[in-house]
Amino acid sequence: YQGRKDHQIKLHGQRIELGEIERCLLNITSISACVVMKWKDDYLVAYVQSSHINEEESRRYCQSHLPSHMIPSIFIILDKFPLNANGKIDRKQLPSPDFSLSALLSSVKSDTPLNQFEERIHTIWCQVLHCDENHISGTASFFSVGGHSLRFIELYYRYQSLFNFNARSLSIGLFLQQPTIRQHAQLLQTLPSNDAQTIRWQSLVINEGKTSLN
Repeated sequence: YQGRKDHQIKLHGQRIELGEIERCLLNITSISACVVMKWKDDYLVAYVQSSHINEEESRRYCQSHLPSHMIPSIFIILDKFPLNANGKIDRKQLPSPDFSLSALLSSVKSDTPLNQFEERIHTIWCQVLHCDENHISGTASFFSVGGHSLRFIELYYRYQSLFNFNARSLSIGLFLQQPTIRQHAQLLQTLPSNDAQTIRWQSLVINEGKTSLN
Protein backbone atom coordinates (compact mmCIF):
# COMPACT_ATOMS: atom_id res chain seq x y z
CA TYR A 1 0.00 0.00 0.00
CA GLN A 2 1.70 3.19 -1.21
CA GLY A 3 -0.78 5.75 0.11
CA ARG A 4 -2.12 8.74 -1.84
CA LYS A 5 0.00 11.16 -3.85
CA ASP A 6 0.64 13.26 -0.77
CA HIS A 7 2.06 10.10 0.88
CA GLN A 8 -0.56 10.05 3.61
CA ILE A 9 -1.38 6.66 5.05
CA LYS A 10 -3.71 5.42 7.75
CA LEU A 11 -2.02 3.42 10.49
CA HIS A 12 -3.86 2.16 13.58
CA GLY A 13 -6.70 4.57 12.92
CA GLN A 14 -4.49 7.63 12.55
CA ARG A 15 -3.42 9.49 9.43
CA ILE A 16 0.32 9.83 9.06
CA GLU A 17 2.22 11.82 6.45
CA LEU A 18 5.25 9.73 5.51
CA GLY A 19 6.97 12.81 4.12
CA GLU A 20 7.01 14.38 7.58
CA ILE A 21 8.98 11.42 8.95
CA GLU A 22 11.34 11.51 5.97
CA ARG A 23 11.95 15.24 6.41
CA CYS A 24 12.69 14.68 10.08
CA LEU A 25 15.34 12.08 9.29
CA LEU A 26 16.84 14.19 6.49
CA ASN A 27 17.56 16.89 9.07
CA ILE A 28 20.35 14.59 10.26
CA THR A 29 23.35 15.79 8.26
CA SER A 30 24.83 12.30 7.84
CA ILE A 31 21.67 11.01 6.10
CA SER A 32 21.68 11.71 2.36
CA ALA A 33 18.42 9.97 1.43
CA CYS A 34 15.46 8.40 3.22
CA VAL A 35 12.33 6.43 2.35
CA VAL A 36 9.60 5.58 4.88
CA MET A 37 7.09 2.89 3.93
CA LYS A 38 4.14 1.11 5.50
CA TRP A 39 4.52 -2.67 5.81
CA LYS A 40 1.98 -5.36 6.74
CA ASP A 41 -0.69 -2.83 7.80
CA ASP A 42 0.95 -2.41 11.21
CA TYR A 43 4.51 -1.21 10.74
CA LEU A 44 6.45 1.82 9.56
CA VAL A 45 9.86 1.01 8.10
CA ALA A 46 12.49 3.71 7.50
CA TYR A 47 15.20 3.09 4.92
CA VAL A 48 18.15 5.40 5.49
CA GLN A 49 21.11 6.03 3.20
CA SER A 50 24.13 6.77 5.37
CA SER A 51 27.52 5.36 6.30
CA HIS A 52 27.82 7.36 9.51
CA ILE A 53 24.71 6.57 11.55
CA ASN A 54 23.19 3.46 13.11
CA GLU A 55 19.65 2.34 13.87
CA GLU A 56 19.73 3.37 17.53
CA GLU A 57 20.85 6.92 16.70
CA SER A 58 18.16 7.24 14.02
CA ARG A 59 15.46 6.01 16.42
CA ARG A 60 16.61 8.29 19.22
CA TYR A 61 16.48 11.32 16.92
CA CYS A 62 12.94 10.47 15.80
CA GLN A 63 11.85 9.95 19.41
CA SER A 64 12.97 13.48 20.26
CA HIS A 65 11.27 15.09 17.24
CA LEU A 66 8.15 13.05 16.42
CA PRO A 67 5.11 11.74 18.35
CA SER A 68 5.30 8.09 19.42
CA HIS A 69 2.86 6.77 16.81
CA MET A 70 5.08 8.15 14.02
CA ILE A 71 8.30 6.41 15.12
CA PRO A 72 9.25 3.72 12.57
CA SER A 73 9.29 0.18 13.93
CA ILE A 74 12.42 -0.69 12.00
CA PHE A 75 15.29 1.39 10.61
CA ILE A 76 17.29 -0.17 7.79
CA ILE A 77 20.62 1.56 7.15
CA LEU A 78 22.07 1.23 3.64
CA ASP A 79 25.31 2.63 2.24
CA LYS A 80 23.59 3.20 -1.08
CA PHE A 81 19.98 2.96 -2.27
CA PRO A 82 19.18 0.84 -5.36
CA LEU A 83 18.25 3.03 -8.33
CA ASN A 84 16.08 2.31 -11.36
CA ALA A 85 16.85 3.21 -14.99
CA ASN A 86 15.55 6.74 -14.40
CA GLY A 87 17.95 7.30 -11.52
CA LYS A 88 15.19 7.23 -8.91
CA ILE A 89 15.10 5.03 -5.81
CA ASP A 90 13.91 1.55 -6.79
CA ARG A 91 11.58 0.72 -3.90
CA LYS A 92 11.02 -2.81 -5.15
CA GLN A 93 14.71 -3.57 -4.65
CA LEU A 94 14.86 -2.33 -1.05
CA PRO A 95 15.51 -5.23 1.36
CA SER A 96 12.55 -6.69 3.22
CA PRO A 97 12.55 -5.94 6.97
CA ASP A 98 12.90 -8.66 9.59
CA PHE A 99 9.72 -8.67 11.66
CA SER A 100 10.73 -11.54 13.94
CA LEU A 101 10.16 -10.79 17.61
CA SER A 102 13.84 -11.28 18.50
CA ALA A 103 14.92 -8.81 15.81
CA LEU A 104 12.35 -6.22 16.87
CA LEU A 105 13.26 -6.48 20.55
CA SER A 106 17.00 -6.33 19.90
CA SER A 107 16.57 -3.18 17.81
CA VAL A 108 15.03 -1.27 20.72
CA LYS A 109 17.52 -0.68 23.51
CA SER A 110 16.45 -0.65 27.14
CA ASP A 111 16.38 2.76 28.77
CA THR A 112 15.91 3.94 32.35
CA PRO A 113 14.52 1.32 34.78
CA LEU A 114 10.77 0.92 35.06
CA ASN A 115 9.00 1.95 38.25
CA GLN A 116 6.72 -0.47 40.10
CA PHE A 117 3.55 0.40 38.18
CA GLU A 118 5.37 0.34 34.84
CA GLU A 119 6.62 -3.15 35.72
CA ARG A 120 2.96 -4.19 36.00
CA ILE A 121 2.31 -2.90 32.49
CA HIS A 122 5.49 -4.61 31.28
CA THR A 123 4.18 -7.93 32.62
CA ILE A 124 0.91 -7.49 30.72
CA TRP A 125 2.75 -6.60 27.50
CA CYS A 126 4.97 -9.68 27.81
CA GLN A 127 1.92 -11.90 28.19
CA VAL A 128 0.14 -10.39 25.19
CA LEU A 129 3.30 -10.50 23.05
CA HIS A 130 4.38 -13.94 24.35
CA CYS A 131 7.87 -12.70 25.18
CA ASP A 132 8.00 -13.25 28.94
CA GLU A 133 11.78 -13.67 29.09
CA ASN A 134 12.60 -10.38 27.37
CA HIS A 135 12.86 -6.86 28.72
CA ILE A 136 10.88 -4.31 26.72
CA SER A 137 11.99 -0.70 26.80
CA GLY A 138 9.60 1.66 28.56
CA THR A 139 9.77 4.07 25.61
CA ALA A 140 9.36 1.50 22.81
CA SER A 141 6.15 1.58 20.77
CA PHE A 142 3.97 -1.53 21.08
CA PHE A 143 4.23 -1.84 17.30
CA SER A 144 8.04 -1.75 17.31
CA VAL A 145 8.33 -4.84 19.54
CA GLY A 146 6.15 -7.30 17.66
CA GLY A 147 2.69 -5.94 18.37
CA HIS A 148 -0.03 -5.62 15.74
CA SER A 149 -3.62 -4.36 15.67
CA LEU A 150 -5.30 -7.52 16.97
CA ARG A 151 -2.83 -7.83 19.83
CA PHE A 152 -3.32 -4.17 20.68
CA ILE A 153 -7.07 -4.79 20.97
CA GLU A 154 -6.31 -7.77 23.23
CA LEU A 155 -4.02 -5.54 25.31
CA TYR A 156 -6.74 -2.90 25.65
CA TYR A 157 -9.37 -5.45 26.72
CA ARG A 158 -6.94 -6.83 29.27
CA TYR A 159 -6.41 -3.33 30.66
CA GLN A 160 -10.19 -2.89 30.92
CA SER A 161 -10.53 -6.18 32.79
CA LEU A 162 -7.67 -5.57 35.21
CA PHE A 163 -8.22 -1.87 35.87
CA ASN A 164 -12.02 -1.81 35.65
CA PHE A 165 -12.74 1.04 33.23
CA ASN A 166 -14.81 1.55 30.08
CA ALA A 167 -14.15 3.23 26.75
CA ARG A 168 -15.69 6.49 27.96
CA SER A 169 -13.07 6.74 30.70
CA LEU A 170 -10.07 5.85 28.53
CA SER A 171 -10.62 5.16 24.84
CA ILE A 172 -8.44 2.80 22.83
CA GLY A 173 -7.51 5.81 20.70
CA LEU A 174 -5.67 7.39 23.62
CA PHE A 175 -3.54 4.27 24.03
CA LEU A 176 -2.84 4.16 20.28
CA GLN A 177 -1.66 7.77 20.32
CA GLN A 178 0.66 6.98 23.24
CA PRO A 179 1.78 3.40 22.52
CA THR A 180 4.58 2.86 25.06
CA ILE A 181 4.72 1.16 28.45
CA ARG A 182 5.56 4.44 30.14
CA GLN A 183 2.69 6.29 28.46
CA HIS A 184 0.19 3.50 29.14
CA ALA A 185 1.19 3.53 32.80
CA GLN A 186 0.59 7.28 32.96
CA LEU A 187 -2.84 6.90 31.35
CA LEU A 188 -3.88 4.07 33.67
CA GLN A 189 -2.68 5.92 36.75
CA THR A 190 -5.27 8.61 36.06
CA LEU A 191 -7.96 6.06 37.00
CA PRO A 192 -9.28 5.97 40.57
CA SER A 193 -7.70 3.15 42.57
CA ASN A 194 -9.84 0.46 44.18
CA ASP A 195 -9.46 -2.86 45.99
CA ALA A 196 -10.88 -4.80 43.04
CA GLN A 197 -7.93 -3.68 40.93
CA THR A 198 -5.53 -5.04 43.54
CA ILE A 199 -7.34 -8.40 43.62
CA ARG A 200 -7.33 -8.66 39.82
CA TRP A 201 -3.65 -7.69 39.69
CA GLN A 202 -2.70 -10.32 42.29
CA SER A 203 -4.60 -12.89 40.23
CA LEU A 204 -2.65 -11.85 37.14
CA VAL A 205 0.69 -12.29 38.92
CA ILE A 206 -0.27 -15.70 40.32
CA ASN A 207 -1.45 -16.91 36.92
CA GLU A 208 1.23 -15.12 34.92
CA GLY A 209 1.47 -16.54 31.45
CA LYS A 210 -1.83 -18.37 31.82
CA THR A 211 -4.34 -15.52 31.69
CA SER A 212 -6.54 -15.80 28.63
CA LEU A 213 -9.26 -13.65 27.14
CA ASN A 214 -11.00 -16.65 25.63
